[in-house]
Amino acid sequence: VSDTQYNLESLNLTLGQTYCYQIVEVNEAETPARWATDPMSFTVVNALVVDDMESYNDLNEDLAGSRRIYTIWADGYDDDTNGSQLGRPESPFSPPFVEQTLVKSGKQAMSLLYDNSTALKSEVTVTTADLGVASDWTRNGINSLSLWFRGDPNNAPQQLYVTINGVKVVYDGDAADLTHGRWQSWPIDLSGRAVDNVTKMGIGLERINGTGGSGVLYVDDIQLCPEVAVPAVFSENFDGIAGGNFNGGQSDSNLDLAWGADVPGWSKTGDGAMHVVDRANVTGSIVNPRNFAPMLWGAGSGQTIANANILTLDDPISGSNISGQVYEVSFVASPSVYQNASQASQDTDGVLIEVLRGDDTVLASHTSLPGAWAGNMAFVPDSFQYAGDGSGDIRFRISPSNPNVGRFGAAIDDLVVTVVASGS
Repeated sequence: VSDTQYNLESLNLTLGQTYCYQIVEVNEAETPARWATDPMSFTVVNALVVDDMESYNDLNEDLAGSRRIYTIWADGYDDDTNGSQLGRPESPFSPPFVEQTLVKSGKQAMSLLYDNSTALKSEVTVTTADLGVASDWTRNGINSLSLWFRGDPNNAPQQLYVTINGVKVVYDGDAADLTHGRWQSWPIDLSGRAVDNVTKMGIGLERINGTGGSGVLYVDDIQLCPEVAVPAVFSENFDGIAGGNFNGGQSDSNLDLAWGADVPGWSKTGDGAMHVVDRANVTGSIVNPRNFAPMLWGAGSGQTIANANILTLDDPISGSNISGQVYEVSFVASPSVYQNASQASQDTDGVLIEVLRGDDTVLASHTSLPGAWAGNMAFVPDSFQYAGDGSGDIRFRISPSNPNVGRFGAAIDDLVVTVVASGS
């Protein structure tokens, strides 16, 4: 102990674990000679950040504090053997050089442009020293490296990989995952790998069977974790919502609202579809990253289900309906309203999530009732499971659970599908 501080690094504490401690004051000149505090505790963080992409800026390189992403992650610009470039596809040579709309969390994500039409690979590399990350990936109970990636429907599938000290780890999922415009997790088991002195890592895409292609890969939230996480089969945070008519604030909360918004990757039907609320910003003061959630208008009395807001996922989710495999669907739901308080959700209003087989018949369904509107968005976690029957990859259909009552059903966000491990 030195003054009021104690260096815990030497204890090699395990990520995610809770530790108890007690402080005892010792003064042999007093009776009693020892005074102990009540037992106290702290919990170590669940993961160590390798790169969350939040540290980069667009200051000119000759200015103090400049940290452009391509000065930390080396790309293939001016290298004919490497087809990578860090920059946004709509404006690759102009700032910002990171993606600031399609993000997994925070305000920024890596935007890696790849082109293997001439080059055999497109790869970006970084040193752990430049990231400020410890090089010993065996400490603190670390067992896995985790990252999130997102593709684009116009991408040409290529083989995704990561390198650790130059050793390649190939993505074992479907190469077509690079064409999905949604965030997907990739956990990499580090057990048995030489990771006690990691000085360099890379992310790349290479040709498949000699066939090159081009596209964009978004990467976010690279972390070191104590367990090999179950990879998400599907993840949708709805933050890529585009367009829409922003016409003021939500009743009571004044959160920013829009109607007629598009949800990339989803088809929408119903009056004013899609109604969305920004969970992070009030109208007229957009200071935080957008955090959208669709709100499901239930249509008025005397109308039909065709007037209600319904979202249907366009593309089947790869690996989502293996016969005998159990899957878990998790999400959050909240009571909702637009600008007319009389249309606010009541206790009987919610969201209906249907799991559709390849032939569009319903494999499973679940109704979530998050409660009545009480003046603000109040998201409640919910989940359900379904068993695969091998009848074709599934899609989702999301609709109000109590239509034609002249009120909004629930708002929904953070929809994730994971594989349930045997014995869970």
